[in-house]
Amino acid sequence: MKIHNFIVFDFETGGLDKKSQWHSNKVAITQAAAIGVMSNDFKEIGRFSNFVLPNYDEELEYQQTAFNVTGTSMEMLEKEGVSIDNLISKFIDLFEKTNTGTRFTKPILVGQNVTYDIPFLQRLFSYKKLDLSKWLAGYKDHFGNFHPNYIDTCWLSRIKKAEEGMKHGLGDICQREKVDLLDAHEALNDVIATLEVFKEYILALRSGQGKLEGMGESIFREQFEI
Repeated sequence: MKIHNFIVFDFETGGLDKKSQWHSNKVAITQAAAIGVMSNDFKEIGRFSNFVLPNYDEELEYQQTAFNVTGTSMEMLEKEGVSIDNLISKFIDLFEKTNTGTRFTKPILVGQNVTYDIPFLQRLFSYKKLDLSKWLAGYKDHFGNFHPNYIDTCWLSRIKKAEEGMKHGLGDICQREKVDLLDAHEALNDVIATLEVFKEYILALRSGQGKLEGMGESIFREQFEI
């Protein structure tokens, strides 16, 4: 089927400071999860969830405060984690399975506050000098840097609920959309909840439930009539 399918993904990391745009250059990945789905009916194509073996990069650190939040430990990573090579292979396998069409229908990334996760994915693939444009839809900027296309459920929530003071964390969104979020900050659980939230938004859009009351076609025609 020649359509752009979706890959919902999430990383848990060894740090909590998200203010820096270079967070992926500071702390390590501790866990990764992803689910590939068809974009027309959200049928699952594949999934994976894994802890990551620690100390794969000496430049990156692990903070105990992050372990306290995620319930992870270095011992757990050492016992249950996979290598970086293994993790990259799992991503590539899911990328290829989720592309059910051609090179012109590569999958689109989906996540909650996904601009935090994408740099970790980019750094992960840079270890093997692999070009994400081979597998993902996106574009190259003026300098030749590839940027994957993505949809952020955080911003879908902000668009749907454009109210001052409204919170748009995953837990807040799940509560509003009546989606279960079990054991937050566990990568696969966050991915499952994000996927359900995403489905709610897309199905509402497709059914026309997002139309503003009183804003019919005639009103738009009058407003934009030349």
